[in-house]
Amino acid sequence: MKKFRCVLCLLLAALMLAACFAGCSKKTATSSASASSSAAQSTAASTTSSAAASSSAAANPQDYASMTFGSPVGETDAVRLVRYAREKGINFVDTANMYEGYNRYAGSHGGVAEEIVGKAIQGARQDYIVATKLGMKVGTEPVDEFTSPEAIRVQLRRSLARLSTDYVDLYYLHRYDPNTAPGEIARAIGQELKAGTIRAWGVSNYSRDQLAALLAAAREENIAPPAMRLCQGLTLSDAPSGPTASRTASRSDR
Repeated sequence: MKKFRCVLCLLLAALMLAACFAGCSKKTATSSASASSSAAQSTAASTTSSAAASSSAAANPQDYASMTFGSPVGETDAVRLVRYAREKGINFVDTANMYEGYNRYAGSHGGVAEEIVGKAIQGARQDYIVATKLGMKVGTEPVDEFTSPEAIRVQLRRSLARLSTDYVDLYYLHRYDPNTAPGEIARAIGQELKAGTIRAWGVSNYSRDQLAALLAAAREENIAPPAMRLCQGLTLSDAPSGPTASRTASRSDR
């Protein structure tokens, strides 16, 4: 009987070991299949993501700002940078009447970056998209701050002279003007669009309500809406919609 019990125990142990090995093998196979599936999904997602990124890049031309032109980026290096970027397919140059690098202080005259950009694009103006701005304080006169019709007229012509061009592709209102009615601003912009001194206009550092008022004024004046809107605390889902909607982004760093 003892011998029979020992044999039975050995058989039971063998069966348990066999079951254990079978379970481990199944688990390993399942794990491998899952890993393979995850890898395939990851590869597909990566491919889709890359395709989307490529599509996005094609739909959104790259630009670069010239805020540091003058200091620490000196004129020679800045000119070389602008021209090198064009060779690499980046021809959208973003500047402003206030940009002059790290030497800037509140109310200083600015203009340094625009002068450098003007030298960089000389002889090849048609190859560049140039954006510049007005509104920040660049002097002590009333026309040296905000975006009144007179400020728009004066500051735009100063920018054109510094850029050595007779038009800018995109002209920004760099900040909200609490002193000028939206209708007055829209009419002044409309005059410059009609004259061909600007090809399109945009706004920066506007709130949603401020932008909505300006869009309404542009509609009333039958003026093309801003082509670029960089607004504080405004996401794409919050952006005004309808026939006047165009590219809107949430940014306030320029």
